[in-house]
Amino acid sequence: MKKHAFRLLLIVPLVIPAAGCDWVGDLISEKVSEKVSEKVAEEVIESALEGDGKNGKAEVDLSSGKVEVKTDKGKMTYGAGEDVKIPESFPSDVVIPDNIKVKMAFEAENNFNVMAESGIEPGPLAERMINDAESNGWKKKSDMNMGNARIMAYEKDSRNLAISIANNREKQPENPITILNINVQSEKK
Repeated sequence: MKKHAFRLLLIVPLVIPAAGCDWVGDLISEKVSEKVSEKVAEEVIESALEGDGKNGKAEVDLSSGKVEVKTDKGKMTYGAGEDVKIPESFPSDVVIPDNIKVKMAFEAENNFNVMAESGIEPGPLAERMINDAESNGWKKKSDMNMGNARIMAYEKDSRNLAISIANNREKQPENPITILNINVQSEKK
């Protein structure tokens, strides 16, 4: 039975284009290629973990742009693309503004990094982030304002919050994008 199913899997992609359904063959080919790429990436990650003396399992999902790695030390998730979700365990005392497009999110051992794009100018976005951080009990440690870029650092309990905001107005004045990067780091205990 398994032999027949395997043969069918090999024959179907060849027969479908001959039947005038090129798009189906392309779709199958694309999905097979995606799954093979995911498997190769998982094996590379797991091999790297073994090389570092760690046991782990990797799951790569190219269709969602998500990578998840689990080891005996914990779990790491990474997502990138057009419709990235902020991790559910992202700290509630760090506000992610509305009207932004999250392009990347990373989580490992209660450490987070979120990178997003916004149409909001750096100045107003920075003021909003400052107000949100301070109203949630974060204490400012540093603030560097360089016009089209700003970097702010905060502290609360045993955590650090870094916010960087930059704009590409000088390189693309006709379509400027503001990049917001939020990093929350917990001190190791």
